[in-house]
Amino acid sequence: FYQTVSDYGKAKYYLLRAIKIDPHHASSLAELGKITFIQGLMDEADEYYRQAMEYDGEDLLIVRSYCEYLANRLRHREALAIWTKVQEKHPDNVLVKAGLAVHFSLTMQQDKAAELYSQLVEEHPDNPDYLVRWSAMEEKRHQVDVAIDLARCAIGLEPELITARLALARALSRDKQYDEALAELAAIDKDKLQQEPQAVQADNPIIVCGKWSERRSTGVCLSYLW
Repeated sequence: FYQTVSDYGKAKYYLLRAIKIDPHHASSLAELGKITFIQGLMDEADEYYRQAMEYDGEDLLIVRSYCEYLANRLRHREALAIWTKVQEKHPDNVLVKAGLAVHFSLTMQQDKAAELYSQLVEEHPDNPDYLVRWSAMEEKRHQVDVAIDLARCAIGLEPELITARLALARALSRDKQYDEALAELAAIDKDKLQQEPQAVQADNPIIVCGKWSERRSTGVCLSYLW
């Protein structure tokens, strides 16, 4: 129920009231952890998340929130250890597989991440986000043709998906298909890009775009701002 910085204080007020009624209300504690992190209160965020995990570390949404927090703090191996432990109880859970894949990627284990994304795509062929993330892993593994095909499949499912266009542009650029990459960037609605911060989140394998710059005589290449 909070969407802008001006809402954080109000959200925090109601969440604190909730945990006053029930001090063990783990989802409220996790939300407080998220808000205090956004506000730059790292010690408070750590404590709220510690309590949330202590009271209900089995709730996968709380686990995901905590691991996203750890990723934002660049504590990737801690997050990976948590997902690995959770997987022992939930080996086939989609949320767990996706969380593991993200943190395998963030710890430079692209082969393991790609394998999990391939499983997720097989299980959920209509989800373009898994195709985009798998494409990113294949591009990092230098399997550029595969990365291009996967990104195009994602665009086929959802033509307006910004991350799919970015993934395709990056893979095409890696393959020195600069004109085609430029065309993909040109197809992105730049206003929509500014309105979709999830396209540039730190845990997203496609960290976005800003300008094209000349590179020697080979044409142009992507220059990333984040």
